[in-house]
Amino acid sequence: MGGKKKAVTVGYKYYIGMHMLLCHGPVDKITQINVDGKRAWSGGHGGGRLHISASNLFGGEKREGGVSGSVDILMGHPNQPKNDYLKARLGSKIPAFRGVVSAILRQVYIGMNPYLKRWAFRVQRIHVRDDGRPQWYNDKAEIGSGDMNPAHIIRECLTSLDWGMGYTDEDIDDNSFIHAANQLHAEGFGLSLLWDKETTIDKFIELILKHIDGALFVDRKTGRFTLKLIRDDYDKSSLIKLGPHNVGKINDFTRPTVGELTNSVTVQYWDRSTGKNATVSAQDIALAQQQGCVISTTQKYPGITNGGLASRVASRDLRGYANPLIGCVLIANREAASLNVGDVFLFEWPQYGVSETVMRVTNISLGTLTDNKVKIECVQDVFALSEAIYASPTPTGWALPLSEPAPCPYRLLVEAPYYEVVQRVGMDEAAKLAKEDGFLIVAGTKPAEDALNADLHVNSGGGYELVESLEFTPTALLMADAGYMDTSLSIGQTVDIDIVEIGSHIQINDELMQVTAISDTEIKVNRGVADTIPHKHPSGSRVFAWDYYGETDGVNYQTGEIVHAKITPATGRGILDLGVAPQDSVRFNSRASRPYPPGNFKINNQYYPKLVTGALVLSWAHRDRVQQADHLKGFTFGDVGPESGTTYKLKIWDENNNLVVNESELTGNTYNYTDEKKHLGQKVTNPTNIFEYAIEGEHTPSDGYLLINVGVRRRERDPHLNILNTDDPDWDTNYGQTKDIGVFHYVYDPATATSIIEQPEIIPVFDLSWELYIFCWNRSSGNDVAEIDLELQNKTGQTIAAIRVKKEGSYKNGLWYGSSLNDLTKAKQEGSYPGTKGVFSFEADRLIFQHNLDDPNRNLAFEFQCDMSSVAQIKASNMKTVTGYDYAGTYIKIIGGGTGSFMRQRRLNHKLRISLSSQRDELQSNQSYDVTVDRDGYGYQYGKYYGGH
Repeated sequence: MGGKKKAVTVGYKYYIGMHMLLCHGPVDKITQINVDGKRAWSGGHGGGRLHISASNLFGGEKREGGVSGSVDILMGHPNQPKNDYLKARLGSKIPAFRGVVSAILRQVYIGMNPYLKRWAFRVQRIHVRDDGRPQWYNDKAEIGSGDMNPAHIIRECLTSLDWGMGYTDEDIDDNSFIHAANQLHAEGFGLSLLWDKETTIDKFIELILKHIDGALFVDRKTGRFTLKLIRDDYDKSSLIKLGPHNVGKINDFTRPTVGELTNSVTVQYWDRSTGKNATVSAQDIALAQQQGCVISTTQKYPGITNGGLASRVASRDLRGYANPLIGCVLIANREAASLNVGDVFLFEWPQYGVSETVMRVTNISLGTLTDNKVKIECVQDVFALSEAIYASPTPTGWALPLSEPAPCPYRLLVEAPYYEVVQRVGMDEAAKLAKEDGFLIVAGTKPAEDALNADLHVNSGGGYELVESLEFTPTALLMADAGYMDTSLSIGQTVDIDIVEIGSHIQINDELMQVTAISDTEIKVNRGVADTIPHKHPSGSRVFAWDYYGETDGVNYQTGEIVHAKITPATGRGILDLGVAPQDSVRFNSRASRPYPPGNFKINNQYYPKLVTGALVLSWAHRDRVQQADHLKGFTFGDVGPESGTTYKLKIWDENNNLVVNESELTGNTYNYTDEKKHLGQKVTNPTNIFEYAIEGEHTPSDGYLLINVGVRRRERDPHLNILNTDDPDWDTNYGQTKDIGVFHYVYDPATATSIIEQPEIIPVFDLSWELYIFCWNRSSGNDVAEIDLELQNKTGQTIAAIRVKKEGSYKNGLWYGSSLNDLTKAKQEGSYPGTKGVFSFEADRLIFQHNLDDPNRNLAFEFQCDMSSVAQIKASNMKTVTGYDYAGTYIKIIGGGTGSFMRQRRLNHKLRISLSSQRDELQSNQSYDVTVDRDGYGYQYGKYYGGH
């Protein structure tokens, strides 16, 4: 059967053109656009066209679609032209919409639901006035990240000709406003809020004054509006004094009793990071205990945008509510006429037991033409409470400890593992993520005991944005080294460790662990949970218990993106300035989509062994990130899964860093190294069983350091010439000196024995007391060759003296010497078939060769002048043996001086490096095993050779 499938409509995409008026304009910029409570766009757009790319905002085409398309932002400048899109749709007879900020959707895709969702725009106007002119005193107009100085807000309410009171700049006392602006900027006291005509402008100004604890009045001397902040900014000794001598009458004197006080203040504010209202509370615990219950009040401060400032304001208000402040109305003479609203004075009234108490003016009346008395409404100043003198004082013995805000001393910025993603967005949403998707996790530790919380700021390329409030992460230090398998960890210098929950995870360096028990001195854990494996951790490593305290911005980042974050902690004194907060960064790498590494990894049934015996057997346990999404499994737990499509990658290197095993598609959970002898013993160089050995002893030599280069070819394969045949009765005679070997190179019974060590060998020390025995021969004519080059070098590798032994014809062997291999002199010879056999010795200024007197065929003795005192090593190269008929060879052996200190301490393939990881969909596990082990009994005994014939 054939034919084409019929198209089926599964849904509709909806687009809209729309013009939305937002607020008075112009403004500085648009910073965020939300649709149905979800962030569709963020940045800093100063007007013109922007593009929204959030087509998956509501779940993509499988659900309700998203939002994408072009939006024109009209700032409302006085010379703003008509918008081309509106003219094309409505004609040219339309206004230019100057003086207001508006957004025009140019046929924007709004999803697969025909019902229009709620759009919300976050705008900022700080640096431009409502008429488009630059802001007054612009240097101090912005506070923090996007809040406006309240002094500027009040000034604009007074002077705006459009929506304000319409006063001129001459009606404003600039000195008082500049002083207040500087103070508020230093305090980090910025506000963000919206005024609409449902509230009168004077009520709006009162709201701002309530936020900042300030007073606005017309100065009687200048006739100008004056802004005064209620602060501890006066010298008590300079204040005027009011009392019985200049106050004729006191009315409405009040001093609340303890039962009338309020011991808890809750501040409701607007949290910029969430776009919703939030609350913080401050409480006088001692007063609450004295009163026997909590007496609270709630104050609304809609202009505050962060928890740090809200906490400070709550503490400020609590100080006034929780103290028995005196209040009264004074009728004074003209000595008090110099006072203004917000001013302070010293007050005494013995009748009520009040002496030298600082009072602050809340309202003042200067009387009439017929009555020149000054009427003052006043209240006790909270800033002078500690200095007030009462007839019967009751000291509390308590002072409010407030630290300056400081950076988090330890911070963690990571890409979230899959387990954490599921905890944040749920299993269903996590399953929909593409493999490039990732989420941010940020954690920080408490900088001071009274630190309240912190704000999280994230910069993914468009500048820092306040995204979330952050609670501090409990922390501790490791007080002792932790090995791979240690589950009881010694800790100290703890902070809030008592709030860590059993079953939650902690992080030390790059390893996640699950807490099974905890105290101030010890944490018990399951090692290597989620997508991590056990690691060693040195004493002093930082413990982060971020499971319930790490925060995310909720943004879906892509592989390769680099994201930066800053944490700004808050105390009762304020919030840390973003500019001084340290920056941390992370590059996203598809962590949540990567398969979990295998668990329970063993080598010869041992965890992380230092030494193994016998054939190599590896085993591990399967892991499945999806099945483990809602629970943590420790490293030693058995099989889970594996996740569909997961395979394992195994690599093994020998001790010379040669890759001998490279498996990339393993599906089981064991591996038996069946080719171990082939890969890790003798190296097969050709099909005719020519083998090369490079064996180095692990023990101290008894007979000196020996270089041997031997080739053997015998038609009848004489067993006594096989150096591997240690049971032969002639073996000790022929090869006994090879028990203690520096370098050994051997060829036995090929068609043509060819043996060449291409890699130079270096004896890394030298002593003038040494004597070198040398014996080089070729026993027949034909192609028999025995050659070697020696260079005696200083510490930098410069050659001081050179020696060459080389075939010079049938049965003949020559000897050369000189200052380098390129500048050699031939030694004199005797006999028909001279060979090289004798001893080299050394003095500070010369090299000496003494030939063997028993052999009539020889290279003769010589001396060579050179700086032997600078020699530090011997380099051997061109170690060549070729035998066409019989055999040939070279021995060079140290027979004098100390010989044990320089022997290299290793065996052939005594060490193996093993790497194991998992992979799926071209992604490798977040972590992989990389273990080096020693193997017992490998590499130096003739009875234990591998890969030979």
